Amino acid sequence: MKNAINAFASLLKKDLCLYGRKILSTLLLLLLLIAGCVTALLSVMGSAIEERDKVDLVLVDKDASSLSKMAINVVKGSDAVGEMFNVESLDTTQEALAGMKDGTYDGAIIFEEDYLSTILDGDSSAVRILLSDSLSASAQTILHFAKTGEKLIRVAEYGVMSAQKPLYENYDRSTAYSMLSDMEIKYAFRLLSLPETAFEHTQTAYANSSVGIVEYYILAFLVFLLIVLEVVFFPFTSCDCAPAMLRRIKSYSICNAVIIAEKAFIPFIIRSSMLLFATTAINYFINVDISTASIAYALICIALLSLMMSSLSILLSQTPLGIAMIFALSAVGLFMCGGLIPISMLPYEIISAGGFTPSGLCTKLLSPLLYGTASPISAVIMALMCFILMLAANMFMRRIAKQGGGVA
Repeated sequence: MKNAINAFASLLKKDLCLYGRKILSTLLLLLLLIAGCVTALLSVMGSAIEERDKVDLVLVDKDASSLSKMAINVVKGSDAVGEMFNVESLDTTQEALAGMKDGTYDGAIIFEEDYLSTILDGDSSAVRILLSDSLSASAQTILHFAKTGEKLIRVAEYGVMSAQKPLYENYDRSTAYSMLSDMEIKYAFRLLSLPETAFEHTQTAYANSSVGIVEYYILAFLVFLLIVLEVVFFPFTSCDCAPAMLRRIKSYSICNAVIIAEKAFIPFIIRSSMLLFATTAINYFINVDISTASIAYALICIALLSLMMSSLSILLSQTPLGIAMIFALSAVGLFMCGGLIPISMLPYEIISAGGFTPSGLCTKLLSPLLYGTASPISAVIMALMCFILMLAANMFMRRIAKQGGGVA
């Protein structure tokens, strides 16, 4: 055990000296990777959460009664309506037409005089809908908006009128009329509150990932950065795995397991520091869960990832395409996890397979940092993959030391 620790320390000292000699180029490459990932993240996330252009709609209320004004004001203040339309009110039809002509408004809804009673009489002229040529694609949306309002008004008034006969039979005319008026007001308020009260608003997780869409894209690109970071360390690993250098290292009785662990140590420190920096920066924009469980899962993720990538670097150390293959692995993982193309546009088979890539497993392990659900099974799968890669790297180094190189 003591010999292993001494061997580990000797290798670490050697690598720190090598990193120190190339610290400027290493830092520059790190900054370029970070800048590239942040730029790509902002671009992809911006297009993913971009809001739809709202329709500029103007309402003209020719009725101008108290109930009509109340209805118009409630409609304008509705969150459900506000998600689709920018709504304004004008006094005359001429103003609305002039605004549509100069492009200020996309459409207009004209409420004629006494339109509430007119709707109840079944007259289709109670409400007029005017659309600009540029809004022909949204015509059905606005028409449905108005027609639904007409139907709700009829339902509400029919409800009031159904009580008219019993009230007049049991109360004097003045009391019955007052009670009907109160009912009409209550119906109106109930009707106008439907957009907010008739629906339960729930924010669901993105793509069954247990986090929202913004958090998911942040995790996807953060994992991509942590994986592609291996290209910084690959040249140092490749150098030590050259046949002559590896034989020299092993001549000091340093076993392969110590080499693998030491090659993962500095990447583990860099990745942990980068994750700490990233979560601190993210916390300025969205809440980050700094709990014992989330930190534990994050450290497990970084440790297993560092061991996996160092083992993979050893396996690819004798091929000139090693860096390209590491970059391809990180890019393919990002793609299969929906970081480049929305998951809704990917085949189910790709989504399912993406969850078992290093990118998918790391995303699940890091999701508790952004209040996602912990995934112990992902840690088990990743540990198994790590063990297989470490075993393969050990066999490969034995082959290099014995035969003088070659690709496993």
